[in-house]
Amino acid sequence: MLPTTISRLLQAYPFTLLQGNPEQPVTGISIDTRTLQPGDVFVAFTGTRVDGHERIEEAFSKQAAAVIISRPEAQYALQNFAHFPVLLAQDTLQAVQAIARQERDSFDGPVFGITGSNGKTTSKEMLLASLSTVTQPLGTKGNFNNELGMPLTILQRSPKDGAMVLEMGMRGRGQIAELCQIARPTCGLITNIGHSHIELLGSQEAIADAKTELFAALPADGFAIVNMDDPFLKKRIHRTKAQIVDVSLHDQTCSVYANDIQLGDEETSFTFVMNGHRHSVRLLASGLHNVQNALLVLAAASACGYEIDGLIQGMATYRPTQGRLYPRKGAYGRTILDDSYNASPLSARASLDVLKITGDVKKKWAILGDMYELGNYTEEGHRTVGEYAAHLGIPVICIGQFAKIMADAIAQAGGKCEYFPSIEEALPHLPSLLPVDSVVLVKASRGMQFEKIVEHLVNG
Repeated sequence: MLPTTISRLLQAYPFTLLQGNPEQPVTGISIDTRTLQPGDVFVAFTGTRVDGHERIEEAFSKQAAAVIISRPEAQYALQNFAHFPVLLAQDTLQAVQAIARQERDSFDGPVFGITGSNGKTTSKEMLLASLSTVTQPLGTKGNFNNELGMPLTILQRSPKDGAMVLEMGMRGRGQIAELCQIARPTCGLITNIGHSHIELLGSQEAIADAKTELFAALPADGFAIVNMDDPFLKKRIHRTKAQIVDVSLHDQTCSVYANDIQLGDEETSFTFVMNGHRHSVRLLASGLHNVQNALLVLAAASACGYEIDGLIQGMATYRPTQGRLYPRKGAYGRTILDDSYNASPLSARASLDVLKITGDVKKKWAILGDMYELGNYTEEGHRTVGEYAAHLGIPVICIGQFAKIMADAIAQAGGKCEYFPSIEEALPHLPSLLPVDSVVLVKASRGMQFEKIVEHLVNG
């Protein structure tokens, strides 16, 4: 956040200044006293487990510049801090969003909005890596991609930041549009339309409508980066008034496509072709899906005017993050492909593709678990993943309630499979099932807590 004053914050939102000097300098916003820095405004959120109003005195003792409260009576607990600014907000979330909107309005660099059913975090990290050699980018950290996390990301801006890279998550219709009202992205990138959130939205068509709210929010002089290999996105190009950059893995009629793709078990190389110009790219990540992510990212940054050779140099510094096809050394010579952060039918098939090209063909296993939020697609989604694993010839350990559907599909397709209802029942059997020196993919939805399996295999 650029240095400002309380009086300027009063212009962003209809606060009531209960006490203190309106010209008090402000250098940041904090919602957690554990990470609060001197000069921050502390926002006292009332949550289900913690009430920030109980931490106001602690915030001032750590040299907070001011506090924002939503309970007027909290002011009367500040007998020892009567001269510090206290701002009353009817809604603290709306207040933070309004301040973030004000911060965004003072920024004139490119703002990249990234969403999609699968790969949005990977694409965000790839874009941050690519931009790192040509500018200083501000980017979403962790899963700060919702109605609170994204504004807080914007409020981390420093004077040196030349671009913003904002990941946008959603649970339902209208939420991407709300984030865009705050962020006002100038370039929108949607990775793909899968089955995540289908339980809430009912169909892939509805998911596509919700995700392409990003395209609809772009200005006429902005850029919509369209994955033309995704039929749901291809059909919704009409939703944007921005300039369209069409991207495909193989369709050479598109503005951007890939050529000479060489897939390895630890790195990938390909030729990035944009408007007829060819550039060699080396990516320290495996899988065709990561080639597509890289194409979208390089297309987005190039469209915004950044020099392609510098972007490719930055892309070479990208590394997979933990929980997202992250290779780890396991006990007994095993290599663990830790993909435990989340799962969907689309991402599970992509991860199985990576496993297929990794290591000794005779020593590959997948440990797959339940995939959540699939609604009416639950049975079909688990069945298709099982059938795909059997088609690839990869033996699978299936764990979980829905994974039984997967296991049955593998057996019916003639594949090799072991099934366990729970992690606790599976763990004692893993040493005897998994060969030494094998490559093991571990993947399930976040709620399955498959990171426990990863740690078990790493520590032996």
